[in-house]
Amino acid sequence: ASPTTTTEAAAPTTTAAVLGRVGYTQDWLRGDSPSAHVHEGLRLEGRDGWVGIGQTLEETWRQVMVRRIDNVGKTVWTFIEGDTHVTSGQTSYSVGFGIAQSGDRLYVGTGVWQKQSNLMKPAVIALDVATGSQVWKKVFDTQPGHGGVRGVIVDGARIICTGYVNNADPGFLFIADAATPAVWELDTSGNLVMEKLLNIDSLGQGAKIRKDLTSGYVMTSSAWDAIEGQELNVVALVKLSSSLDVEWSKKFGMAGGHSQVFDMLV
Repeated sequence: ASPTTTTEAAAPTTTAAVLGRVGYTQDWLRGDSPSAHVHEGLRLEGRDGWVGIGQTLEETWRQVMVRRIDNVGKTVWTFIEGDTHVTSGQTSYSVGFGIAQSGDRLYVGTGVWQKQSNLMKPAVIALDVATGSQVWKKVFDTQPGHGGVRGVIVDGARIICTGYVNNADPGFLFIADAATPAVWELDTSGNLVMEKLLNIDSLGQGAKIRKDLTSGYVMTSSAWDAIEGQELNVVALVKLSSSLDVEWSKKFGMAGGHSQVFDMLV
C-alpha cells in the first residue's frame, strides 16, 4: 500500500484541572482517529505545534503513523505507511519509533513491513514538515530477519540512526533482546553512507543516539548482565566515534532488580 497523508477535522476540546498538581491546569485534551499508540514526539522548531510518531492499532494491519498538531491540539496532517501481510488474515507490522527535525524536513525512524518478504525492515522516511508528504524513504534490507530504526538524529548534513536487525519477531518490542544492534548514516537525500553492526555482549539493540559534546556519538539501550548470580536488565552506554566505530561500552545496574533506560541527555 502507498503511504497516505491526510488532513482532518479536530475533535472537540476538553478542558479540566489536573489533579495533584498545584499551579497547573490542563489547557486541552484531544483525540482523533484512528486508534494509535505514540512512541516519541517533539516540539517543532518554529514552536508552532508538535509531531508524534507511533503505530496504528488495527488488529491485522499495524502501520506507522506520524501526526502533526498545532498549539491547541488540532490535527494539521496525518501520515500513515505500511503494507498488508501477503496472507489474508495474518498480521503485518509497521512501527514508528523515533523522530527528528531539521528545517523543513522531518526524519522518522521506523520498521516498515515488506510484503514481498513478510519482514519488518528498518527504514528512515523523510517528510515535509508543512504538508506531511513523503520526500523519500530508505529501507535497510541487507541484513536478515526483522528490524527497526529506534533512534534518529540530524548532525549537520548527516542523519545518524540506531536500531536493530536480525530479529526473529516483528512489531513493537520493548527490548529486542535477541537481535543485533546496528548504526547507520545517511545523507539528507536518503543515500546510505554506512551501516555497521555492533558486537557487544548481551546488547540486542540501539534505542537512542545523541551527539557527544566532544566528538562522535553516544548510544544507549537496556541490555542484560549477570549481577550477583542474577540475569538482570541493565543500562548500556556505547561511545561511538565519528565514523560510528565503538570506542567503549559500559553497563550500569544493581543487584536485586532491573535497570532500564528510555532516553538520555548529552
